[in-house]
Amino acid sequence: MGSNKRIFVNTGVLYLRVVLTLVISLLSTRYILQALGETDFGLYNLIAGVVTLLSFLSTSMSSSTQRYMSYEKGRSKDVQSMREVYSCSMGMHIWTAVVLFIIVSVGGGFLIAYGLNIPTEKVGAAYIVLFTVSISLAGAVMHAPYDAVLMARENIVFFAICQFGSALLRLIMAIGVMFLPGNHLIQYAVATALIPFATLFAERWYCKAHYEEVNECRIKLDLRKSPLVKQMGSFMSLTLFGSMGWTVRTQGYAIILNLFWGVVINAANGIATQVSNAITTFSTSLTTSMRPQLIQAIAAKDEVRSLQLIDWSCKFPILLVSLLSIPVFIMLPYIMEIWLTVVPPHTVFFCRCLLIAMILNQATLGLAICLDAKGCIKQLHLWVGGSLIACTLLAYFCCRMGRSANFMYYLLIANNLFICVTRVILAARYGGIFISRFLLKTILPPVIVGIITFPIIYVLWKLLPANILTFISTGAAAVIIYSLLAAYIVFNAQSRREVVAKVTSLIANQRK
Repeated sequence: MGSNKRIFVNTGVLYLRVVLTLVISLLSTRYILQALGETDFGLYNLIAGVVTLLSFLSTSMSSSTQRYMSYEKGRSKDVQSMREVYSCSMGMHIWTAVVLFIIVSVGGGFLIAYGLNIPTEKVGAAYIVLFTVSISLAGAVMHAPYDAVLMARENIVFFAICQFGSALLRLIMAIGVMFLPGNHLIQYAVATALIPFATLFAERWYCKAHYEEVNECRIKLDLRKSPLVKQMGSFMSLTLFGSMGWTVRTQGYAIILNLFWGVVINAANGIATQVSNAITTFSTSLTTSMRPQLIQAIAAKDEVRSLQLIDWSCKFPILLVSLLSIPVFIMLPYIMEIWLTVVPPHTVFFCRCLLIAMILNQATLGLAICLDAKGCIKQLHLWVGGSLIACTLLAYFCCRMGRSANFMYYLLIANNLFICVTRVILAARYGGIFISRFLLKTILPPVIVGIITFPIIYVLWKLLPANILTFISTGAAAVIIYSLLAAYIVFNAQSRREVVAKVTSLIANQRK
């Protein structure tokens, strides 16, 4: 299978996974909100958020492992070198899981007792939720190397199956607790703690059965004498700060909201984050498919292919995210009414702000992958991670001075704009990107499409009565208008002819 075709197939598989997972996730949120209520739902999101505060360790380690696996595959295609990367990374992840479980269990207990604003009658349940989420975090850390192996091998199909299975289990558990007697919060927390371990066993079994670097490899638990561990550790330490920044801002915002306004507003923040993450997944599916090939192209010093993939990994995510975000942004109050039985205050505003911030981040995500692949990560993660932490601290002090919760999200949008500019400047300096060409050829065309589409869909939605038929027709109109504008503004005549030719060929093959 050719490289471009593999990207196309893998992206299609991920989109199918995203659609199915999104539907299941929305249903799960609805049922669990009904089962737990606003207070317990907000409490669960708060405790899970505090625990996730340390998940940046797993994120940076998994990303580094995938980078090294893909880089070795592109540079030498040597199974032995890939086996060494897997062996060292698995040992590092096991030790990290053990340390994280201890830190979270002890530190989280102190935070519940002395830091968080939790109703007295809910403190006991909070400790149980903390313990179960700590176990879940350890399981997620341990299966991360298998995710890296599957991504480096570009086996998106099995990766998507595992992700879909996890979402399906979460839905089953969300529905199941509604019919059980007792404390639904504790029941749901215990049940969901088992999901990462189901994924771990499934991916380990598959990788051992299909890949030599896993099947014939002994996991190294004594990491003191391995030179690769030192090399990977150095790389991870540089990415660690950037990953920590994203986690600090996301979970720091949840804690700040809780400290100043209580657990109910955490429910609004949790729902807004879920909507934003669901839409983000559509665009990251494309960058996920491109990431291994982009790293391999840079490792093989194929500059033409690298620049092509960088352009695609920035342009197409903007198109995909905007295609979904524009109708959702406009129709969000109606969507919330039909999705949730009770809509927590501030939910619509939080969602809209996160959608804007998400588009800004996705616009330059491909540049971040390029800089990571080239090893030019020190400046990137110091600036990005530093700005994220600074944004969180500024939000806290602004709230202490009497600013509203809405003001925090204005700061968040400004922070993402700063990150956007930083990536462009660093990519121009270290990645061989020309700023003027990048802005004019990659960023500007999708922006023009969005600027034209938004007022058309807004007027259409306001002129018609708010009902399910208008919702469907407006969404369909947004897709059609946006797609037609993108076809003529973003793509040139040659690209359009190639797409038509491929579609015609696929239809002809189906008739045969």
